[in-house]
Amino acid sequence: LERVAAQDGVERAALSIRHPYQGGQGSAPFTAEQTQQELWRGKGEVAYSTAVGPNFFAYVAAKSLEGPDFTEEDKAGAPKVAIVNRNLAHRLWPSGGAMGSCLFFSELEGCYRVIGVLGGVWKLQALKRDKMTVYVPLAQATEAVPGALLVRTRGSVGPMLAPLRSTVQSVVPNLPAVTVARARDLVAGEFRPWRLG
Repeated sequence: LERVAAQDGVERAALSIRHPYQGGQGSAPFTAEQTQQELWRGKGEVAYSTAVGPNFFAYVAAKSLEGPDFTEEDKAGAPKVAIVNRNLAHRLWPSGGAMGSCLFFSELEGCYRVIGVLGGVWKLQALKRDKMTVYVPLAQATEAVPGALLVRTRGSVGPMLAPLRSTVQSVVPNLPAVTVARARDLVAGEFRPWRLG
């Protein structure tokens, strides 16, 4: 992350467990007021949880985020925090008051304090932004392994692709493969029918 962020032409960089448009892990967070069964049993849907590093929301230009982005201080051993999107906030706290509240993933894991509420998210399908989603800091997700390095460039991204690939491979030479792709190419297949229409 440090080597890539220091490259000329890189505006910001962030780590994530997966790229922004991939679905997270199925999850059923609950609150101190309502149990997991009360909130999710028989509803036919789940929330998605995913782990991201500092600057992730700046990378995706999440202008709808109410509250702070994750920072380097949100690390293992620090108080656990989370950011939820509005649809999940409404499910967990239908009367409002998500900010500062506790959510839980299990009886054993303890409270994740909600520090932010996000507007829409792109999960599974870029054109469907209503998926209920909770984000936790990568450093506090003990079993999470970063699978994506997200880079926003100042100019055209094309000339940056090869240098970025080389930098990652030089730092972690035993990676079986390094795939470098533009974010818009990851969702091009979904938008193509709309553009043709």
